Amino acid sequence: ELLTVEDLQCQRRLVETYALVTEALLACPKGEDVVCYYDDDDTEKCHGSAKAAKGPKGAEIPGETNGTVLVPAKERINFAESHYEMAREGLDELLYRMGRMAAAKTNIGNEKE
Repeated sequence: ELLTVEDLQCQRRLVETYALVTEALLACPKGEDVVCYYDDDDTEKCHGSAKAAKGPKGAEIPGETNGTVLVPAKERINFAESHYEMAREGLDELLYRMGRMAAAKTNIGNEKE
């Protein structure tokens, strides 16, 4: 399997995304759904463009009723745990790949940082 620095960058970004999703879910208020509110003017693109999500402070957009539940409150912790596990496994794989590339004397640039 031939690996490139671009492969490492993509995998690192994916791991970072899983970690950010986990952090955001854990910051949401207990007992509340995670909801994404969208703009009615753009209904052709998957329910319109996102305006805001009910997140860490639980703030809603005043008068806003058009929202999509992204994660139900009762599933929030399990969903966060699964994303944390994906981030951890992805990081393990990333470190393994970096080690293989270093052993093959491949220059990985500043990805090792």
